[in-house]
Amino acid sequence: MKVSNQCPCCNGSLLHHIRKGGSYWFCSNCWQEMPNNSLPEKLITSASKNKVT
Repeated sequence: MKVSNQCPCCNGSLLHHIRKGGSYWFCSNCWQEMPNNSLPEKLITSASKNKVT
């Protein structure tokens, strides 16, 4: 199963951002932050494994 990182509001591409308080997804089309709980768990886990340290 392929999991995509599309905005649940507009189907635009989501960008994964990490900051001191945690990580979040950002839609450059809606210009809104999307909480991690709005995305499938598999995508969140996959993104956290690929973060740069």
